[in-house]
Amino acid sequence: MASLRLDGDLDLVSVPYLVEALSAMPALFRTTVGRLETSSVDRPTHVGRFTPREVMAHLSDWEPIFLSRMQLAVSDPGVTVPVYDEGDRATELGYSGWDVPSSMANWASARAETVLWLTSLQPQEWAMEFLHPERGVFSVTRQATMLLAHDVYHLVQLEEAGAA
Repeated sequence: MASLRLDGDLDLVSVPYLVEALSAMPALFRTTVGRLETSSVDRPTHVGRFTPREVMAHLSDWEPIFLSRMQLAVSDPGVTVPVYDEGDRATELGYSGWDVPSSMANWASARAETVLWLTSLQPQEWAMEFLHPERGVFSVTRQATMLLAHDVYHLVQLEEAGAA
């Protein structure tokens, strides 16, 4: 039996899995960060990468940006979204001084808002798009999927910080 395609490879059967995974990420990060030695919170795992403190600030800062992009895709399909340089933003906002527990709490709250919004979507809204001037066209599906991949990328980074 064929399922309704929302966008690319995502169909209605896959949506609950994506939403559940997005919802679960703050708890996974809490566990991972909780295992870190205090001395590793301000040490990057690789040259040019965020420290664990900066990772949590970055997630907290960017969650509302990602949500607003998806919301714009639905409210104003085809809209061009603003572009931010993540390194410049980290410096300008002083990620290195952000409190880790506060960043984690803010991110968890913002993620809950994202998940709530995603669960409110009609099937056709998952395919609505915005234009990122540097990365091209993003559907809500693509952005939500990228959001999960972004989480995993940083979760692996934090796991590496714990192993160092």
